[in-house]
Amino acid sequence: MNAGLTILLLAAALAAAAGLAALLYHSAARRREVTDRAAESLIRMQQMVETLQHSSAEQIQYLRQSVERLAETVTRTLGEATRSFNERLDSTQRAMGELQRSLGELQQATRNMQQVGEDIRRLQEALRAPKFRGGIGELMLADLLAQILPSEYYVLQYRFPDGAVVDAAIRLSSGIVPVDAKFPLSHFPGSVEQGSQREWRQRRRDFLRDVRKHVSDIAGKYIRPDQGTFDFALMYIPAENVYYETIIKTDDPSEESLFSFAIARRVIPVSPNSFYAYLQTILLGLKGMRIEQCAREILAQLGALRADLERFAESFATMGHHLENLSKKYAEGDKRLAGLQQRLATFERLPPPGPGP
Repeated sequence: MNAGLTILLLAAALAAAAGLAALLYHSAARRREVTDRAAESLIRMQQMVETLQHSSAEQIQYLRQSVERLAETVTRTLGEATRSFNERLDSTQRAMGELQRSLGELQQATRNMQQVGEDIRRLQEALRAPKFRGGIGELMLADLLAQILPSEYYVLQYRFPDGAVVDAAIRLSSGIVPVDAKFPLSHFPGSVEQGSQREWRQRRRDFLRDVRKHVSDIAGKYIRPDQGTFDFALMYIPAENVYYETIIKTDDPSEESLFSFAIARRVIPVSPNSFYAYLQTILLGLKGMRIEQCAREILAQLGALRADLERFAESFATMGHHLENLSKKYAEGDKRLAGLQQRLATFERLPPPGPGP
């Protein structure tokens, strides 16, 4: 009983050992299989890792090159942008400098304009004085005369025998032309906008009254034919607009014009332009007179030359007569010399006298 149980137990142990051995064998085989698979997986993974590393290296190299190119592009773009910005900044600074300089010039021009306006205002205040206005007219008249006429044909501040003084006198061969430059401007009306129409007409009436009085004064003081002046005088008006308002423009056609009033008293109004043309005409006349005088001088010199030539012809004829007489005397002397030489030769050919008995 015990032996059978023992055999059974032994058989069971053997079977268990066999089963365990088979299990261990299968387990070892499975482990080897797993190990082989794991090795293969590891190899494949290593290959994949290597491939991934290679691909990653290429990608990293590509990325590095891309980053470098991008860095170069960014650097170049930043350099160009910086240079462009600097150029624009320089242009802006130059423009600002030009603008500041222009503003400075504009400010200076504004100050100059203000100074000019102040000077004009002072000049207008100064021109209110009749004596100063007369001095300006005299200066303008003197400058115009000096530009056109030679100094010997005009005199400034010409004084008459009774002490009256005219601003200028033009000297011509047949007389003196007196020129007055003290034109009255105290009541010159100016433009219509200065005050009302009624005030302007009143100023114009006062101005024309002053001018008529001045014309009468010129006619009475300076037209002196008995003292060498022409039978007229010139009234110099120092501005073209004043000449137009005074002489050309007429408000009332029925009223006698100021020009007719002046001409009736032998006073000729002249503006700077018309006086310039008048002086040019005088200059042409003076040139004609100078040419005529030069022609007379040339004719006089030709007459003196003719007289000298006639005297020389007489002297030359006398010298010719003397030479002719001298030639005749020379011929006579030559004949006598020839005769004497012949007689001397005859005497030389005579035999010498012989000895005595």
